[in-house]
Formats: sequence, structure tokens, C-alpha cells
Amino acid sequence: MAAKKTIVVLGDVTLDWLQEEIPRSQAGDSKRLRNYQFHAGFRWTPVWGGAALVERLLKSAIEARHGAGAPFRFDGVEARLPKTMKDETIDYLQSLAIVKQMVKDEDKPLRVDSFRGFTADPKKRTAVAPYPTSVPPGACIVVDDAANGCRDDPEFVRNLTQLSAKASLIVIKLSRPLESSVLMKALIKPGSTPGPRTVVVVNADDLRAQGLDISRRLSWERSAIDLLRAANDSSILKKLTGVGDVLVRFANDGCIVLQHNHARYLVFDPRRAEDTYDQELSGTMPGATSAFTADVTAALLKSADSLRHAVPLALCASRRLLRRGFDQHKTTQRPIDYPLRVFRSRDAPDVKNDFKIVNLPVGDESQEDWSILSTRLPKRSLDLARKIVQEGHEKHLKNVPVAQFGKLLLIDKGEIEGYRSIENLFREYIKGRHGARPRPLSIGVFGPPGSGKSFGIKEIAAGIRETEIKVLPFNLTQFEGPADLNSAFHIARDESLKGKLPLLIFDEFDCPFGQQPWGWLKFFLAPMQDGEFNDNGQIHPLGHAIFLFAGGIAHTFKKFTEPSVTHNLKPPTESDSEARFKEAKGPDFASRLKGYVDVVGVNPPSTEGRKDSELVNVEVNSVYIVRRAILLRSLLLEQEHRTRNMNPITDGKNRFDIDRAVLNALLRVKRYRHGARSLESILTMSRLTDRDHFGVASLPSEAQLTIHVDKSFVNILKEPPEDS
Repeated sequence: MAAKKTIVVLGDVTLDWLQEEIPRSQAGDSKRLRNYQFHAGFRWTPVWGGAALVERLLKSAIEARHGAGAPFRFDGVEARLPKTMKDETIDYLQSLAIVKQMVKDEDKPLRVDSFRGFTADPKKRTAVAPYPTSVPPGACIVVDDAANGCRDDPEFVRNLTQLSAKASLIVIKLSRPLESSVLMKALIKPGSTPGPRTVVVVNADDLRAQGLDISRRLSWERSAIDLLRAANDSSILKKLTGVGDVLVRFANDGCIVLQHNHARYLVFDPRRAEDTYDQELSGTMPGATSAFTADVTAALLKSADSLRHAVPLALCASRRLLRRGFDQHKTTQRPIDYPLRVFRSRDAPDVKNDFKIVNLPVGDESQEDWSILSTRLPKRSLDLARKIVQEGHEKHLKNVPVAQFGKLLLIDKGEIEGYRSIENLFREYIKGRHGARPRPLSIGVFGPPGSGKSFGIKEIAAGIRETEIKVLPFNLTQFEGPADLNSAFHIARDESLKGKLPLLIFDEFDCPFGQQPWGWLKFFLAPMQDGEFNDNGQIHPLGHAIFLFAGGIAHTFKKFTEPSVTHNLKPPTESDSEARFKEAKGPDFASRLKGYVDVVGVNPPSTEGRKDSELVNVEVNSVYIVRRAILLRSLLLEQEHRTRNMNPITDGKNRFDIDRAVLNALLRVKRYRHGARSLESILTMSRLTDRDHFGVASLPSEAQLTIHVDKSFVNILKEPPEDS
């Protein structure tokens, strides 16, 4: 019989105290109860964490991947730690967490409600967990470096270096801070000869804390490009990639793999942004990175080439640990424990492998414009778009990032980043407003007419549950003067006093006031900066509020801040336009905006400002065709009272019955004259009520169509049928 492979898990450990509340007891004769039984109580359960938890999870992961009789033996920390809570445990770092049942979640799991921190003897260093001093050749070594002592212990590092010389696989789980340590210096040796295969697991937030500029919760593409740049710079990440394979976890929602052989790929959940899976659940759970590390190690022990397949499953394991919460047992020795059986789908059947993998771009030139959508769209994107309209996006856009805010569905990388940045600003403003000086949060949204600028922000506001947001729309083209603006501020102030958070939407904020271009901007400066407004010499505080400025003239933030528009006045020179913008306090206004989003719309930028006759050579690219398909399906569903008969359930699925020529024209038309409003108007004018089919005969007349589309629409309708 072949000798069993030795696995050594070592590193930092903590004695985790889990405090569970015990309800007040009322059982039995009150005369026989002791005084403390009339009060709520608590129970402390000590569980070894850190490297000891990694070892226990790894044993479970190996059993799940290799079977009960796997040829491995463990020689790590668990057997060397104290079995009972005696005096020697005081030498170890200890933590305290308050655990509660999360009654709002399904199955009411037990998770951490609040973490109270760590304790250690201030007079001496915390003890390093015992470790073996020798291993047989070919061993696997797993290190949990939590930056709590082992990394700066010369004896520990010297022993680890000796053990590593005999190992075939080393997996290192790192935590912040990532500055130079004895362990890091031992690992990162310039010009050193290749050693055993090394895999480093690190969290993106720890890299950010180290000063690396990696965007958070904007788009998977942006995070990936930022991280690739950091890996090419003289940063800690570049040094780690010189050690071996580096796995950068983005919470439980994604991971970027930087392999030592220069392979680079992203594992991501297309339906979620970073850290959103955790936020969907109540409470928190320590140990997610430990479960991830354990599962990756178990996979590599089975096959050295399994990393690409292992990372998605390891992310699923970390999600199961979070969703399941602590295990509860009847035994008094350990009534609460970390969940160990999280490595099979049957251990948490509601956690599916929703992760996708995409290779990251090579070379700086291709990175900035790179998007997952553009790499995943088929050559015949029109076929895909038609299926999205008829059957929905869920089945046909599984492999690309999709962001949803209520009824707003986004696939464009730029829009996803813009709207998520606004959502992040909303949530941070709401979280930090208590006790702070009440000043409005000011953001801008720009886009062509009919692009739904205000709609998207309203959907973001509707999805926020932390406070009640009151939407107050105003159009400055309908204001006669500053008195109307003060009335709007008074309305917002009243809503704020009621405990609501007013969201003031100022449409056409960049329109002229009288004969002055951008004439309204100066009236917003004091309210934006100080949270106050002047009404007939009386200063009024606004309270907390959100100002949304929706552009009517400038279609992008850049065009607003670098003006070349005429505002329907005598056309000025470019320098004159810039001077007028400065005179109108445009730069001062722009500096007070905390964020902005450019809404793309349904027309390619190449159509803007062109006559119909100049659109002949304009091509509507794949991304715009798919964007139109998503919008078209949404509008058809919104008009369900008219379209229900053409959306029958067949084989358990809904499928819109629309003529292919109609679909082609709606998706490929060169330009919608009034943006998304034109598409909506065409549907409204079409004869759809009680019809079971949307055909060419259902469309409005050609004369009516020309109000909303150019001639290409009718030309596409007349094209001969495509070959199936």
C-alpha cells in the first residue's frame, strides 16, 4: 500500500468565543426559581479558529472531493492545541462574537450579529500555535497567515522554510496588513530558484487597504483591469505573482486568478457585484476565506491542473458557509460550531454554481475598452436579440454581467459602472448622514432625450430600504425665476422634517435662464455647498437631501464641462462658449457634484447630429441591438394588458409571437428620433390589443412612423425574408 501524503496546516490561530443569548426562563414554580433565572442569560462556546479551522474544513473538503478513504494524513495544529480551556489557552489570541438567530432569513440560521473584537495579554506576545519540525517528501503545506504573530516569528518562518523544501504544494492564506514581514521576505526572494508549486489566497479588500487602486462594486471589467495594472506595477501584488499562483477573492462573488504561467482569468457571478451575496443575508459569518482555501487545496491535491475548475466550486463552498450559519448541536461540550460540511451541493442545495469564467485581456492597449459583453456576443447578434425579446434575457445572457435596479436592466459596462457608483453614493450618504452637517448629495445624470435619465435613478432609490426616499421632480424650463426654486427647496425641507430623505430631480438644469446660458447654475451653489438657501433675505436650512441634475442640452458630463453648445443663442466661438460657462459658474457647479452617470440611450453616438440622408453607412452594432432588445421586451411586458394574447404559455414558457420583419426593423433601425420614447410610442400606436400576433399589419402607418424613426425602418420591413 502506498504511503499516505502528509498534509500540514499551520499558522495563526484564535480561540473564538461565541456568545449566544439565552431567553429568560419562566419554567416551574416561581418560588423555587433562583434570582438569575428571572433574567436573560448567555452561553459562551469556545471554538478554535484560524489555522485550526482551515484544517478542519480541509478534512471535510478532502472527504467531499476524494472520498472517505482518501490517502492523506494530517500532521497540523489541531492535534497540538489544548483540548480543554485550561490556563495555557490564555497565551493565545482570543475573539468574541455575539451570535443570534437571523429570523428574517429562511431556516433562521445562527450567524454573527456583532463582532466585539480581540483580547490578548498586553504584557507579552500571543503564542504561535505548535507545529511539526519535519515532514516527509512531497507533503502539502497550508499556511494561515492572519498577521497575528506567526509571520514575524523567526523560528516559525525558519521552520516553515525547512518544511517547504520538501513540499510539493504550498497554499498560503494571507490577511492584511501585507507589508514586508519575516515571512514575506522569506517568500519573496529575487532571483531564487523555482521551488514547490505555491498558491497565495488574498482578499481584494486587503489589497485596497494596502493602497492598491482597485475599484469596488462598479463592474467586473473595471475591477479586473485595475487589478491587472496593479499586478504590473511595483506593488505587493506584483511580488506575490513572482511567488506563485495568486487568487484574489472579491468577497463571495468573484475571484481573479493570476497564474504563475501568466494565465489570467476572472471567475464572476454575472448577476451580482462584489459583496452583494453577503448583503442579501442577515448577519455575518467568519470563515468564508478559510472554506475557499480548503476547497482549492483539496482540488489541487486531486489534480494539479484543476485550478480553473476549482475556484468556482470554492466560491460556492464559501457561500454555503455563509448561508448555513453556525451548526447547532445538543452536546454541551460544543453546542455551537463552525459548519464543516459545505463542500457538496447537497449540503446547501439552494447554492448553485452560477459562476462564469472569462480570460482577461493581454496588453495595455486592449484593456481600457475591454468588456465581457463584447467578447461573448455571437457574430449573429440579431438572432440573440430576437430571442431576448421573445423569451427573455435570463436564458440567453447567462455568461455576461447584467445589473438590475428594479425595472432597469443594464448590460453596458459604462452604464453599469455609472449607476453602481451612484448607488454606492446613495448608500454611503444614507449611512453617514446621522450626526453630520446636513448638506445635500449632488449628482448629475446626462444622456440624449428619451434615454430614461431620471428613470434609472428613481429605480435605484426605490431599491434602498434603509430609509424612505421621497422623489420630488422639477423641470427648470417651467420655472419663471429663483422664487420657484425656493419653493422647491421649501417642499424638500418639509419632507426632511417628516423624517424622509427628499430626492429633488432638476430636469433641464443646464437650460438658459432668460438670455444667459447655464443661467440656473449660480442659484444652486450655496444650497449644494452649505445645505442652506436664501428666501427674501431669510436663510433656511435644507436638511439632508439628494440633488439629481438631469441634463437637457449636454448629453454627456464631458460635453457639459467642456461646452460647445449654443443654447439657441447667437453661435459663439469655442473660447467665448468657455468664457460664458465660467461666467455662469459652471466650473464651480461641476466641482460640487459628487458623482455622475452618462446614460447611453438606444441610438449609436454616430447618429447624433446627422441628417437622415447621412445615416446610410451607419451600422447599429451588436451591443446597441441587444440593448434595444432588452428595452423592447420590457416595454412589451409593461403593456401586458394589450400584449397578453401575443405572449402565450407554450410548454410552460412565455414567448412573444412577433413577426421577424417587425423585430428586425425595431432592432436594426438606424435612429429613433426621440430615443426610447419613440420606441414606446410606436408600440402604443400599434394595434396590439387582443391580437395574438404582432405583424407588419399591426404597425402604424408609414406617415406616423416617420415621426419617430428614419426611413431605414420601412426599408428593413421590406427586406426579403432571411434564410432560416
